[in-house]
Amino acid sequence: MASISSYNYIITTVKGKRFEWGSLSVPASIAAAGDDTYCHQFTVGTSSTLTLWDANATQVNQLADFDLLLLACDLPLYIEFQSAATIRYNVLRLSGTGTANSFGVPLILGADDTLTGTGDMATDIANTGVLEKIRVHNADASNTAEVLIMLFT
Repeated sequence: MASISSYNYIITTVKGKRFEWGSLSVPASIAAAGDDTYCHQFTVGTSSTLTLWDANATQVNQLADFDLLLLACDLPLYIEFQSAATIRYNVLRLSGTGTANSFGVPLILGADDTLTGTGDMATDIANTGVLEKIRVHNADASNTAEVLIMLFT
């Protein structure tokens, strides 16, 4: 069973006030259920959508679930998370650095667990599911984007 450690540290100054969070010496750690990984870098064409991960796919080295997800991109992309529980979607915008081949701040999820997304948290908590598909959309009509996905379980 793999142990995954993440070192996170953020510093910002807003209106003269400094904000800090995290640690470069003390990691946030999770225990993965196994020792499997899936790591791939994709090129997302202009004005196109690409599936990064599908729990039901039979691709080589594909994982059916994950204990940790990391997504990073160089140019802004829309990330779509799909759950099998009555086919629910959640779309987020992930900003890159704006510079080709230079990844921005990653999105990290500590599990593939999800809720059904009815809008009522009390109801949703009783109806948990898991993510089944992750897709990205590049809305830029002129530039291709690079995206990195890393899954661990």
